[in-house]
Parts: sequence; structure tokens; C-alpha cells
Amino acid sequence: MADATTHIATQTVSGSSTTVLTFGSIPSSYDDLIMIGTGRCDSTAGAILYMDIVLNSDTGNNYLYGHAYAYGAGAGYGSSVENAVTAQWRTSSLPGATNSEDNPGAFYMYLPRYSSSSYEKTMLYTSGAVLNAANAGSSNCHFKAWGLWTGTGAVSNIELKMLFGNWIAGSSYSLYGVSNS
Repeated sequence: MADATTHIATQTVSGSSTTVLTFGSIPSSYDDLIMIGTGRCDSTAGAILYMDIVLNSDTGNNYLYGHAYAYGAGAGYGSSVENAVTAQWRTSSLPGATNSEDNPGAFYMYLPRYSSSSYEKTMLYTSGAVLNAANAGSSNCHFKAWGLWTGTGAVSNIELKMLFGNWIAGSSYSLYGVSNS
């Protein structure tokens, strides 16, 4: 169990043309990283959309991930494993702007031993969103996932990228360092 958690940085969107949130110059003085946040996008698609996670600006075929998901009113569920995915880990947690309420999607990621240069990096995340109260039973999504980045370098940069549209003002993600001593 973690002995101490320290806030490293928060990225909060204040405008409407932001497509990437970057956490750069991440100190290597912690054992693990935790990221939490909420966000929405300006896409007019009436759907929950994707956010990509990129480590150290690596856009090669160096990411693997698997996820289990549920959507709708219990009618949709499944799982998949993506092998050698170009450029990212992917999650679905961002409601578009055409929704009747201001429901942001939620996101939580745990990245253990991020500063080690001895082995590949793993992560766990969960994310989810509901489009609006009128169709909450049919338009919601929940992801639980694991991932592997085959790079062995210490993680010093994390980018959160919109796949469709831009971040809406008020979207906010925070990064924390965890010390296990």
C-alpha cells in the first residue's frame, strides 16, 4: 500500500481548440504514477468517444492492451486484446457535445514502476461515461483495461490525445506520484 501520494501536475482545458493534454518532465523520484480526471469533447457525434494515451511521444507499434467493456442497458459487452497497436493505448470515456447534460467521462490509470529502465511498463485503467439521463440505459459505456508498453525507458512524458474533436473547457486530468517506502 502506498505510503505517500504527491500531486505532480494538473492539466485543465480553458479553451476549445485543445486536442492534446501533455504531462511533460515527469520526475523519476516516485515508485508509481496515478492519473485521474474527467473530460468531454466537442464532437457532434451522439456517442461516447475515444481518448488515446501515448508514452514518451512513442508512436511506433509498441503498445499492447486488452479491455473488457459494457455498454447500453446490459445488451452490449465484450472484451478484446489489441496486439502491436500503433501509437497508443485507447479508452472510451468522452461524451460528445450534443448531449443534453454536462456529463463528463471519468478516467483512472495506475502505472507502476514507471521510472525503471529495466523492464517494459504495464498499466491498468478504468473509464466510463453516460451520455444523458434520457438515454442512460442505452448510451453508456464502461471500460476496464490493462496495457503493456514495450519501451524500457523511464516514462517522462504522457500525452492524452483526442481521437475525434477537441477537449471542452473544464476537462481536467491530474497526475500523482506514489512513494511505496
